[in-house]
Amino acid sequence: MAGAAVPAVPPQNRTGGQLGRRPRGVAAAAVCAAIVGGVVLAADRGPTTADAPTNDLAVAEVLTAPTVDQDGIVFSVGLRNAGAEAVSVAEVTALADDGVDVEVLGASTCRHGCAGALPWADAESMMERSIEWSDGFRVPAEQDVLAGRADPLKVVLRVRPADASAERRLASECLFVRQLLVRVGAGTPRPLLNRLADFVVALDRRDAGMPGVRSGCPIDEWEPALTE
Repeated sequence: MAGAAVPAVPPQNRTGGQLGRRPRGVAAAAVCAAIVGGVVLAADRGPTTADAPTNDLAVAEVLTAPTVDQDGIVFSVGLRNAGAEAVSVAEVTALADDGVDVEVLGASTCRHGCAGALPWADAESMMERSIEWSDGFRVPAEQDVLAGRADPLKVVLRVRPADASAERRLASECLFVRQLLVRVGAGTPRPLLNRLADFVVALDRRDAGMPGVRSGCPIDEWEPALTE
């Protein structure tokens, strides 16, 4: 599958957990965003003629959540496949900020429920029925998803601060999973494009979403969409 080579990992970043290994990129277009219980969600509604994808696979949403559980937050991150055929992903890995632990739990169609962005205490009991693939998986073509011939697919991540220092940083900043990388077949892991933001998911300050408390994440560019 065509795509840019995986960039060198900057000193402040590190690779996270893996599922076999991780995903790569498509385009975003019209954005629908909302704030629900302190969780910021921006969902890609699909490419437009003016914003056509250059790669088959991409991250299709951005999620942030307050870190209300020291055992972490479970995020279900949608993938988009703009190609004509399903893509078989052999491995998914994550590139995260220093101080962030990422565990790739598997992949899910959410037929049996999904933790969109839930504290581990609430999400743990869902995992056995929600995770349908703990190894490789196939991402259906978007045209098949839109036609109802296939279910959309999400990669499920458990993200948490790695230590007390990371927890202290959350008082004034967000901690990010910057990229997902996928290996298709026997190829080289490559980054997934996400045109909604320069990160995939983020741990926000514990009180984010409370009255008068602004998110620590850089979401200014989304805010017009949040109020439309």
